[in-house]
Formats: sequence, structure tokens, C-alpha cells
Amino acid sequence: MTTDRSKSRQTGPNTLLAHGPYDPRSMHGFVNPPVVHASTVLFESTDAMKNRKSLPYTYGLRGTPTTKALEDALSELENAHETILVPSGLAAISIPLLAFLGAGDHCLIVDSVYSPTRQFAHGTLRRMGVEIEYFDPHVGAGIADLMKPNTKVVFLEAPGSNTFEMMDVSAVCEAAHAGGAVTMLDNTWATPLYFRPIEHGVDLSIHALTKYPSGHSDVMMGSVSATKETAHRLRETQMQIGINAAPDDVYLVLRGLKTMGVRLERHQASALELAEWLEGRDGVGEVRHPALASFFDREALRAPVLRLLRPVLVPPSRQLFPRQRLPRRSGADRPRLFLGWPRKPRRRRRSYRSDDLQGTGGRHLHPPAGGARGRRRPQGRSRTGPRSGESADLRAGDRRRLASAHVMVRPHCSPR
Repeated sequence: MTTDRSKSRQTGPNTLLAHGPYDPRSMHGFVNPPVVHASTVLFESTDAMKNRKSLPYTYGLRGTPTTKALEDALSELENAHETILVPSGLAAISIPLLAFLGAGDHCLIVDSVYSPTRQFAHGTLRRMGVEIEYFDPHVGAGIADLMKPNTKVVFLEAPGSNTFEMMDVSAVCEAAHAGGAVTMLDNTWATPLYFRPIEHGVDLSIHALTKYPSGHSDVMMGSVSATKETAHRLRETQMQIGINAAPDDVYLVLRGLKTMGVRLERHQASALELAEWLEGRDGVGEVRHPALASFFDREALRAPVLRLLRPVLVPPSRQLFPRQRLPRRSGADRPRLFLGWPRKPRRRRRSYRSDDLQGTGGRHLHPPAGGARGRRRPQGRSRTGPRSGESADLRAGDRRRLASAHVMVRPHCSPR
């Protein structure tokens, strides 16, 4: 299951997605790779076990034929040297950052980054002693002025999450490499069908396979595709932390990958049609879609990336400047789309307290059909008088216990 890069550049994207580098002849002609569940691998001899680094499979954590099939397919799409798989898109962000950062290092992160990336940087990386600094997505070659002697990583995302700022990836990478830093880019928005970061100078291309490649909202997975210079350190960090993707999940992503090209074409057409419709609505101040003539950052567009993206709405009361992050919106000024008729609110049933049941001796936990007013009092007890033979102290204790208990017939469920 080797990858022929020259062949991949001559083959159309949908053919690559449908076939990939997997060779059916290696599995008796079956067109799909098998799902291999494995942990322990047996060696033919003790010498083979001692020299196992030269073998393709040595332990389930290090990979199986199933994970290798998806890794090779993604490496071919990204034009990368090697790809690793991890259990989520966020893990695909954290693993390379952990691989190339340590205490005392400086990390530059684009300000329009995916918010969980920011949380990981503020939490884990800062506890490790890493200095975090954010930069404007339009900085371009000017990022050289932000570089420090201890800058080890420059983390990019193009377009910016939810605000869609575009950036000059090649210029940023050139300046970062001149300063001795490794560059990483979250390529989840574009996918390698619309943008190949490694061909623009990025060292590590990050992807949340949860989204477009799997395509059916039933899998969580991430991938990191690396250049030859960064692949070994990335893989060793993955193994030292001890994570990989599960074989059944890998198979689902392999299956979804075959239709990703067709799905994204439909997604692109639908998103653009919706964006054009929303642009004419009175309650919408701005629609951020790169294919619109009104797109605020249109001059920065150089790649075919971003015809497929979903539109982002900006209400009239919160006009955004190009460099601002999209703020949280209150319910009053949030643009509203029809999401279906509201449910009819459920009537709340009455909650009966046990002090309503005083005088029952605790025998009636639920009121009779006639309600609280219609129930009968036990014989031998007046409305306020004691039951015959009861002491005053006992009656007072019973009342305190009854008053402190709250018997709920049915909890109230508010409509969503």
C-alpha cells in the first residue's frame, strides 16, 4: 500500500478519493481494506522481535493495515511524507503542539484560531511554561517582527474560524522558517481538495476528519500530515502519549472519504445559494462567504478554497471590523432562521407537599381523584384535634417530619 506521488498529481481528485493508494491485490482482490482489530503481534523469531523497527507492524498501537490504508490515503491527498491518526480533531491540534514545544518556548498563534485551540494554549501550554502570543491574520511577512529567538511554532488557520479572515500562508511560512520555527495549519475548513498547506510551505497540516471526510456525524477523528523533516518527531510523540484511532472508526472515515468530493460540490452550491438569499434579508447586516462579491476580505483570496464554506451572519446591530472576532450575540439581535414550529408547552402538574397530607397518617402518598380538597379525613381525628391515644410530643414530631418532606408526584419538564 505504497503511495506514488507523481501518479497522484496526474489523477483527478474524485478518482483519488474512490481508489486511493490501497491495492486490492494485496488483500485477495477485495476493493476495501479489511478492518483489523489487534493489539499483540507475533514475531517469527527472537531476532525478528529484536529488529522489529524494520517491520511494518509490531503492536496494535503503532498501527494496523486498516490505519495504514487511511494514513496513506490522506498523505496522498495532502502530498505529505507521512500522516498520523488520532481520536479527535482537537487531539490533532494538541499532539503536534506538544511535539514541538517545551518550557521556555515562544508560540505564535493566529488570532482567528479555533476557540478550543486557544483554550489548549491558555491552559496546558501555559502550565508547561510556553509563552503564547497571538497575531493578526493579515500580518503576512510582517510576522518576522514578532519572531523571537525562542519562537518554535507558528500556528495558522486559513480561513479563520467563523470569521473567515484570509491570510498569506506562503509569506508567513517563509518568515517563520527564516526564524527557525515550525509551521502548523488547521486545514479543516478547506480540506486537501481545495488547499494543500504543505505545498505552500506549511510543515504540518492538521485536519478534523470528524467533519467533511467522515461526513455523517457518527465518527470523531483527527489527522496530522507532516513533511519528511517533521514526521519522525510527530510519530514518536504520538507513540509516547499512546493514542491512535480505533479500527472501526478508521473504516468509517475510509468509506466517507470516497464520497467527499461529490458531497462538497453539493455543499458548495447549497451554501452559496443560501448566502446569496441571506444577503438580501432585512434582518442581516453582513454575510461572510468568500464567494460573494461583498466578502470583506476578498482581496486576500488567492486559492479556490473557499467557495464551499457555509455563510456566517452578522446582525445589523453588531457590525464587525475585518480584524474582530465574531462576538457572542444575545437572543434579541441574533438573526433567526425557521427551525420548525415550536412545541406546545406542557402543563405543569401540581406538586403536592406532605403538609397538604397532614392528618392522613402518611397512608395516602398520592391524593385521591377528587384532589386535595376532596379527600376524606381518617375517622377518629378532628380537623385540629389529636388522634385518641397520641401524646402531644409524638404529634409534634410527626408534624415536623411531615413538613420537612417534599413528595413530588411528577417532575416538571419545561419545553425546549
